[in-house]
Amino acid sequence: MSKNNNNEYNSKLVSKVSFFLLDIDDFTKYNLTYSFEKGNEILNKIETLIKSLSYLKNYKKIDGDEFLFSCYGEFKRNKTYIFSLMQKIENELHITVSIGAIESLQTTDNFQELHRDLQLSLLIAKNNGKNKLFINL
Repeated sequence: MSKNNNNEYNSKLVSKVSFFLLDIDDFTKYNLTYSFEKGNEILNKIETLIKSLSYLKNYKKIDGDEFLFSCYGEFKRNKTYIFSLMQKIENELHITVSIGAIESLQTTDNFQELHRDLQLSLLIAKNNGKNKLFINL
C-alpha cells in the first residue's frame, strides 16, 4: 500500500459506537402497585434524565418502557457513564433498570437488526438478575 493510499484509508476510519437498550425492571408490577399514572411519571422522569445527559446520543423511546440511545466511542469508556445513569435512576426514582448493549464500528440504518441484537443483550442482562448491564461484543 502506498503512502497516499494509507492516508486515504486512515481518513475513512470510523470510531466505535455503543448502543444501549434500557428497560425498567418489574414495570408492570410497579404500575399495578402504584398506578398507571405513577408509571407514566416514572417514564417521563427517565426520559427527561436521558435527554439531559450530553453524552447520550440518538435517544428514542420504544415499546412502552424501553429506551434506546447511543454513546460515541468504545464500550469500556462508556460503561462508566451507563453505570452512573443506572445509579442515578435507582437513587432518584427508587427503581432499577436493566440495560442491553452492543458495540459497533458505525451507526446503522437497519433498525430491526439493531433492536433485535439489543433485545438479546437485554434478555441476557435480565436473566442474570435485575439491575444489570450486559454487552454483546
